[in-house]
Amino acid sequence: MSLTNRDLDVRTFADEENLEHYAKYLNQSLITFGFPASLDLFTNHPMRIELIPLLSDISRLEAKVERLEGQLQVKDKDIATITRTVDAYESKNQELVAENDDLRALLRSMQVEIRNFRKQPGTN
Repeated sequence: MSLTNRDLDVRTFADEENLEHYAKYLNQSLITFGFPASLDLFTNHPMRIELIPLLSDISRLEAKVERLEGQLQVKDKDIATITRTVDAYESKNQELVAENDDLRALLRSMQVEIRNFRKQPGTN
């Protein structure tokens, strides 16, 4: 009787579907710990010649995406700062408009009082 992985409840770290992903992961781990990346699983593979430029393109694109995501985060922070600044200016503007309305009303009231005062007999 032969035992299968399922019988032994063995978990597979990498399989045909995710081998490239785990090779990259292991290479990055090697680099992180100061070792040269040495897992080149496609050395003898006939597609190696085509795969290397594609992987290089993918790496460049991933780097560009990371850079753009970083720029996007900076822009999002800038937009948030600008939005807060605009909100503060709009709030201050509303305060000043209300104060201006109050002062105009006070001025009109004082002008009416002055006119009424001048209309009184003996004030000229």
